[in-house]
Amino acid sequence: MEMTQGRATPSAAFADLFEASEGPNALAHRLRQAMTDPIEMTLATAPPTAVHVHLARSPEGRGIAYIANVSQQRELETRLAQSEKMREIGELAAGVAHDFNNLLTVVMQTCSTLLRRHPVGDADYPMLREISDHAVTAKELSEMLRAYARQQTFAREVFDVGDFIGSKQELIRRIVGASIPYEIRHGRDLPYVKVDKTQLERVLVNLATNARDAMTPKDSPMAKDGKLTVRTSTITAEAARGLGHNPIEDGTYVLIEVEDTGAGIKPEHAAKIFRPYHSTKEAGKGTGLGLATSYGIVKQSGGYIFFSSKMGVGTTFRIFLPAYEPTPEEIEEINAKERALIAPPTKDVAGRGKILFVEDQTAVRRSIVRNLKECGYEVEEAENGEEALEVMARNPGAYDIIISDVSMPIMTGPEMLQEADPKLIGNAKVLFLSGYAPESFSHMLEQYPVHYMSKPVTMEQLVGRVKEILATAA
Repeated sequence: MEMTQGRATPSAAFADLFEASEGPNALAHRLRQAMTDPIEMTLATAPPTAVHVHLARSPEGRGIAYIANVSQQRELETRLAQSEKMREIGELAAGVAHDFNNLLTVVMQTCSTLLRRHPVGDADYPMLREISDHAVTAKELSEMLRAYARQQTFAREVFDVGDFIGSKQELIRRIVGASIPYEIRHGRDLPYVKVDKTQLERVLVNLATNARDAMTPKDSPMAKDGKLTVRTSTITAEAARGLGHNPIEDGTYVLIEVEDTGAGIKPEHAAKIFRPYHSTKEAGKGTGLGLATSYGIVKQSGGYIFFSSKMGVGTTFRIFLPAYEPTPEEIEEINAKERALIAPPTKDVAGRGKILFVEDQTAVRRSIVRNLKECGYEVEEAENGEEALEVMARNPGAYDIIISDVSMPIMTGPEMLQEADPKLIGNAKVLFLSGYAPESFSHMLEQYPVHYMSKPVTMEQLVGRVKEILATAA
C-alpha cells in the first residue's frame, strides 16, 4: 500500500498498479515475462517508482507477487552515470583550456610587443588595447573551464582568511555597487588555512556577483533595497551538520558566509545550482559557470560549499575551508610577506640576467623569448626537458633563472627538474608556466622551492615575476 501510494487495495486489478503507456497488451506481455525471471517495471505513482517484479506460484497454486522498490538504486545509477559523463566533459574542458591558453599566450605576448611599439597617442593603440582587453576576458573564461574541471594547478599558501577578505573589501564593494550596503563581520582567533589565494578570490567575486544580481530588480540597471554581509568564523564539522550541511568530514573549519537579502533561490533550481550552464538569470546575463566554477575550486581546495535560501528573504552561501596548523618556517614566510608589502612593486620591465626558457610550442616560445630579450635578458631556448638538460650540461650553473612549461613531450618540466644534477642548475631559480598541469603538480610546488605562473601571461606579468624572483635571490 505504501509503495503504490494506496492503490493496492483488495479490489484493485494487479495490472492497474503499473504504468501502461505502451498499452494493456504490452503490459500483459511484461507481466507474463515476470513468471520466469524478475523484470523491472514502473509503478503508476507520482513520481513513478521503479520496481523489480517476480511472479511465482505457491504450493497451493495461488499466485505470489514479489515487488522490490529499486528506485533509490536507479537514482544512484543515474547519478553515477551523470558523474562519469561530467568527469569526461571535465577532462575535455581541461584539454581544451590547455591548448587555448597556449594560443592566448601568443596573442597576449605579441600584443604586448605591439603596444610598446604603438603607445598611447598612436592611431593603432585603441585597436591593440581592445585586442588585449578581449584576450584577458578569454583568459577568465578559460580559467572557469579549468576550475569546473577541477584540474587547476593550485599554488597553495598559508594565510589568515580575515586579513584576506579585508584586503578584498574594495573589490567586492565595486562589484555590488554603491547602492547596496556591504558589511564584513570578522570572527575572532581564526585558524590559518592553506589554499590558493587567487582561486579563493575568484569564488568571492562569483558569489558577490550573484548576490548583486539577486538584489537587482528586473528592468533596473542597478541593485537596490538589499544588503550583502560577509562573515568569518571557526566551526566544527558537527556544528556544520547541525546547520543541515552534509556530507562533511570531521574536523575544524574556517567558515566564510556570503549572505544577501535578494529574491532567494527557487526550489526547482536548488538541486541544479552548482551544475555548469544552469543559470537562474535572464537570457544573456551570466555564463552559467560561476557557481560550478566556485564549487570546483572549493572542492579542489579540500573544502565544502553549501547554501541555504528562502524565497523573498535571501540566500546564504557557506564555504568551509579546513583549518591548517602552520610550521615555524611557514610562520616566518608569512611575516616576510607582510614586511615585503611595505615596499612598492616596480613597474619597470627592463632587467638583466641569463634565462633558460623551455617550451615545446614553437609560437609560444618565440613570442616569449622575443619579449624577454627586448627587456634586456640573455635567453637560451630548449624544446623539451631532455634538450634543456643538454643545454645546461654545456653551461652548468650558468643561468639565473630557468623558465619551463610543465606538460611537454619526451620529458616534462618537473621530470627535467628531478633528473637534473644540482651542479647543472647551480643557483638558478625555477619558474614553471602551464596552461594546465596534472593535479599531482600542486604537491610538487610544496615539495620543491619552485615558482609557478598560470598561462596565459602578459609580458608585463611575466617580466614582473622574473624580476621579483631574481630580487629574492639577490
